[in-house]
Amino acid sequence: MKKMAAKFATSLVGIVFVILISSASGLVTPAEEHSIEDVTREGLDKLLDTKAFMAVYWYARNCKRSENILKDMELIDDDAKKSNIEFVKINDKRFGKSFGVKKFPALTFFRDREIYIFDGDLKDEEAVLDFITDEDNMAMPDKIEDVNAEQLISIVETDPFVTVFFYDESKISSKALEHMEDIDDETDAFHIRFLRINDAELADDYSLPRIPCLVFFRREIPIVYAGDMNDENEMLEWLIKNQSSADDDDVLESANGEQLEIMVENVDNLMIYFYDNTRMSTKILDVMETIDDDCDSMDVVFVAVKDKALAAKYNVDEFPTLMFFENQIPSVYDGELENPEEILAWIADLLTGADIEQVTNDILDKFISTKSYLAVVFFKEDDPNSAAALDILEEIDDDLDEVGIMFVKLDDEKEAAEYGIETFPSLVVFENGIPNLYDGSFESGEEVFGWIVNESSGDHTIEIVTDNMLDQIVADHDHVAVVFYKKGEEASEKLIEMLEHIDDEANENEFPIKLLRIDDADEAVEYGIDTLPALVYFDKRIPNIYSGDMDTVDILMWMTEQTEGSHIEEISEELLQTLIKKHDDLTVFFYDKDVKQERKLLEELEGVDHILENQGINLVKIDDASGADKFGVDVIPAIVHFQFKEPHVFTGDLTNEKKIVEWVLKIRES
Repeated sequence: MKKMAAKFATSLVGIVFVILISSASGLVTPAEEHSIEDVTREGLDKLLDTKAFMAVYWYARNCKRSENILKDMELIDDDAKKSNIEFVKINDKRFGKSFGVKKFPALTFFRDREIYIFDGDLKDEEAVLDFITDEDNMAMPDKIEDVNAEQLISIVETDPFVTVFFYDESKISSKALEHMEDIDDETDAFHIRFLRINDAELADDYSLPRIPCLVFFRREIPIVYAGDMNDENEMLEWLIKNQSSADDDDVLESANGEQLEIMVENVDNLMIYFYDNTRMSTKILDVMETIDDDCDSMDVVFVAVKDKALAAKYNVDEFPTLMFFENQIPSVYDGELENPEEILAWIADLLTGADIEQVTNDILDKFISTKSYLAVVFFKEDDPNSAAALDILEEIDDDLDEVGIMFVKLDDEKEAAEYGIETFPSLVVFENGIPNLYDGSFESGEEVFGWIVNESSGDHTIEIVTDNMLDQIVADHDHVAVVFYKKGEEASEKLIEMLEHIDDEANENEFPIKLLRIDDADEAVEYGIDTLPALVYFDKRIPNIYSGDMDTVDILMWMTEQTEGSHIEEISEELLQTLIKKHDDLTVFFYDKDVKQERKLLEELEGVDHILENQGINLVKIDDASGADKFGVDVIPAIVHFQFKEPHVFTGDLTNEKKIVEWVLKIRES
């Protein structure tokens, strides 16, 4: 009996020992714990504030279906975490309904609090995993997709072309990342896969020279961007070039409207083949594809466009056409399209030529409206003075490129005449569309360069304009002050020097005042000015001549007062004649300021002035009884509306504001 007890005890010890060993080695599995974290309403709300991506399983207590599906969810929890997705569960129907969840159990995906509700079969593990790791769901608006090392390696191994921004927590990285995200939309247009990663160890594995760093992976081979991380145009051009030259196939890449617009604005050297369905176009396309690799080696992006409507936007109406853009300036090839060697020679000549780019009037108009600063030299072909000036100016072309100022030339007398330019050569700098005429000599390139840079840096003198420039600026701006002066005359130069001290203050006024100067005696006479210098303020195209002391404080106060409130401007007979010529519609009140009743009537007309001003019609006043008959006025007070220089006299009650306004508007609309 004792032997049996001893034997039983030994066996029992052995069994316990085996069980312990088995448990340690994993042969016996303890009861599983749910791996998905259970959260409260407050906990989920906090997580949504800190996590970019979250999967949330909404379940019901004491519900077998909820419990069974939860087991399936726990099988994909690890996969979700590998994709940087936080996976939690919650039992709160009321909170779920606030997010639009109507049926329980349910699965939702949050991207920066933006919710996506899964509408498939919750028992389908593959469908559920695809849903929470879907790239479209995880694509952050205006944000580059953030990945971990495992994800990046997998993407680089499977995608032939990938762009990756390696960053850290430094301020330099944060600033560079802002620039990256600014161009993210443009890269999307070219289907460029753009990722970002914060992983110093992986950066070391790729032997990256620095952090932050922009890298283009071409079939797993990293190409490092060596340019300025703050230059968005340069980075975008680099990415476009890498993407367009990455394909080994001898096929010319096609571009759509959005891509073409981005390339014209950002790629320094771009060639476009515009073609249609004709046999000739197809034949020439084969020729173009033979020089695609040559263009890559010359650092030229070459694309094809088969879209007549898009071609028309670039003034192309004949097919096929080959166009080259150098810094947004187009040149059309006029040689034999079937001769590839001739085309390559033409490209090489464009790339190495030192000439200032010549533009058409259409291109000039486009640049004036889109460029912050633009320098333009108006010249005449075969004119010795123009040729001499161009020789000097071409020496500073590259210097202007380096400081970011576009410099072009135009040989078009009609276009020059539109700006009031009659002598050649003439140099004009456009600042946000406002022209400034150079009045120096062209003997020193250094002097011209200094003037252009100063005018384009905010540290400049009051802009010089011609009569046509003045008319255009006055038409386009509500508040313009103009100094009529005589170059070299002491009083004129003194006034200009004085006004340059208040130029910035005038421009920073609540209603910015554009301060200009013009050396044109004939234009001054048109405004009734016979003594120079003189200061004229244009309030919504209506001139008012300054008659106070030539003191900067007084002048600035006077100009500021002109911008405030509604008032009927007093004009002279000479000014009225000028305004009638320059305005399609103009309303004039003829009166005698010495008559009390007429002064009172003038006060009542301020309401009419305000209404007409809102309708784009100016009301002015003139105290000149003797000269009224020259304008078809027999009796004063009187209101006369001039339309296309023709006078129309109001015959109704001058105290009835409503009737006056209706009468004026009826004439304008007739």
